[in-house]
Amino acid sequence: MTHRAGLYSVQAVADRAEDLLDHLAMEEKLAARSVHAPTTRSAYHAITYGWLISGLVRRVTGSGLGDLVHSELAETLGTDGLHIGAPADIQQRVAAPVGSALRHFGSAARVLAPLWTRAAATRASYEALHLPGFHRLFEGPEPPIWTTEMPAVNGTFSADGLARLYGALANGGTDGGATLLSPEATHELGRVHVRTADAVLGLRMRWRLGYHQAFGAGGGSPRAFGHYGYGGSGGWADPTLGLSVGFVTNRIGSMSTPLGDLTLYRLNRIVRECAARASADSFGPLWPSAG
Repeated sequence: MTHRAGLYSVQAVADRAEDLLDHLAMEEKLAARSVHAPTTRSAYHAITYGWLISGLVRRVTGSGLGDLVHSELAETLGTDGLHIGAPADIQQRVAAPVGSALRHFGSAARVLAPLWTRAAATRASYEALHLPGFHRLFEGPEPPIWTTEMPAVNGTFSADGLARLYGALANGGTDGGATLLSPEATHELGRVHVRTADAVLGLRMRWRLGYHQAFGAGGGSPRAFGHYGYGGSGGWADPTLGLSVGFVTNRIGSMSTPLGDLTLYRLNRIVRECAARASADSFGPLWPSAG
């Protein structure tokens, strides 16, 4: 869960983008690969992560992650805003997944592939983030990405659904009377396990169990954690304030990165500062006065 399994390469389990639509085959292929002992250095499993988790929970529970997100998360929280893929009854509410940005990224990757794969520092990023034709899965009147389980990629969430989910993580596992996890499990989920530079992202990451630090929230929220996604959507929890944030967009912007687009980064500090100010006004200073 801390991206240290060494199974980050999507190219190692698929020859073409359409192979990714068979999620059961992806789970089996990853299970059949050599498992690397966890190391102190992470390598962001950008696309393979969801199948690793889904394959594990399928073997434990008999159900895939799509069913479990519905039964264990959405139903428990009373929200219709958390899905893996897009069931037929919500597809009319789902925004078009991408514009031209992903296609342009694929074109650039083809041109730069010889350079990226030659250097060890960028080879891991290329193998984890790129597969030829990936953009085709998101195009057309009925994008095939919505018909499979690709949990690291094709979650369809509303801002309210994300906020409810992270609201529980910010408040000891409970939100609005609904309990997802025990306080002990919630604390362990948010504890930092890895602090090294990530081999895929090239950034120093503070990986929790599936989550990273809340980038952009400011130095006053060291315990805040969440996850941002390509295209700009994301969410995070701040246990110090009991604060949660859910943010979604209906387009991939021109300044997208593997960890979201810059809009979310700009909003995070503003939201956090407003919440801290409101808390201080209601209950007094959050921290002792310096003088």
